[in-house]
Amino acid sequence: MHILFISRLFPNQAKPNRALYNRQLLFALQKLGHKVYVIAPVLWFPGGKIIRPRPFPPVEAKLDREYIYHPRLFYTPGIFIYWHYLFYRWSIRGHFYRMVNEFHPDHIILGFIYPDAVALAPFCRKLQLDYSVLVLGSDFRLRTRQSKFKNLVMTTLHKSPLIFCPGLALKDDMTTDGIEGSKIIPFNNGVDCKLFYPQINAD
Repeated sequence: MHILFISRLFPNQAKPNRALYNRQLLFALQKLGHKVYVIAPVLWFPGGKIIRPRPFPPVEAKLDREYIYHPRLFYTPGIFIYWHYLFYRWSIRGHFYRMVNEFHPDHIILGFIYPDAVALAPFCRKLQLDYSVLVLGSDFRLRTRQSKFKNLVMTTLHKSPLIFCPGLALKDDMTTDGIEGSKIIPFNNGVDCKLFYPQINAD
């Protein structure tokens, strides 16, 4: 299966430790034989490198067998916060369509409700693409308590054909708020036994 993963939460050359859980998830999918491409937008604001110098990853990169694309995401820090999902949508629209046309994904994973899924789920529905939303916790529990975000989040989840989330408790929270339980698939976070294992003290 060809899988396209889209989220701001993904490591890059400038921030190699960012959201490593998503990197590990996709590496596990690769080991199962799936082909994975990643669009991981990077926040950008005109003049931002002068105001607050920071390194930027290259627009295109390769990590192991993953092809990763880092389009610049127009972002206004501190202002127009309720329009950020629209900036997201406009910033990577062309890149999204190009990847779909070139890669022909069998499935698209939108890696966070806001802004990833709120911004891009309409494109998936318009093109009749199979997609799912990965809900991690704060994107639901926090945003649904914020009146100007709640409707965006709930509408996106109601329209999503498939939802993944870590743990039954998060699924219960979503179903309590009216999201259809049959389309929510909870999972338990795994443990990489090559990194985490008991050590025997020889002393």
